[in-house]
Amino acid sequence: MRTADFLLCCRCGVYLGAQIEIDARAYGIVNTAVLTPAPAELPAALAVDYGAESPSDRVRRRAQRWTPLEALV
Repeated sequence: MRTADFLLCCRCGVYLGAQIEIDARAYGIVNTAVLTPAPAELPAALAVDYGAESPSDRVRRRAQRWTPLEALV
């Protein structure tokens, strides 16, 4: 849907996270599965399916749930 920019490691290609700009504000998310060692305080991952979301629903959810960033990478 091209609603976010996905960040990949330039050496191995692993998915590191994603970022998006919404209304001139930047938001991001980190793939915690790539952190080593994994922080013990992280909650267990939940299975989710966002396949039925429209692009506008997806952007709205990300603005609500992703972390605000100072700037895009």
